[in-house]
Amino acid sequence: MYSTSFPDSEDEEVETGIAHQRMEQENFMFHPNPVSATLHVQCTEKLNYELRNIAGSLVGSGVLFVGKSVVSVSHLNSGLYILIIRDEHSNVKTHRLVVE
Repeated sequence: MYSTSFPDSEDEEVETGIAHQRMEQENFMFHPNPVSATLHVQCTEKLNYELRNIAGSLVGSGVLFVGKSVVSVSHLNSGLYILIIRDEHSNVKTHRLVVE
């Protein structure tokens, strides 16, 4: 079981039963957002990504290597997308991405 502390609960821990795995914020950055053609990504470890539309359909995927990478989104229609980042330990981080 994993426990989560809520700041308003006077340090009382609540058992949630849900495993929360966090990815370090510093290991992944991207810009611009909104994006029109090319998303620039910088990461400090090898990461896998999925790009999904708001209906949940997979519209892109790949590997991001250490350093700077680019992801082309020029083939996508304008709208809101979900960028899912997964590290080698299966930790997941999601980001909203607006394509213009």
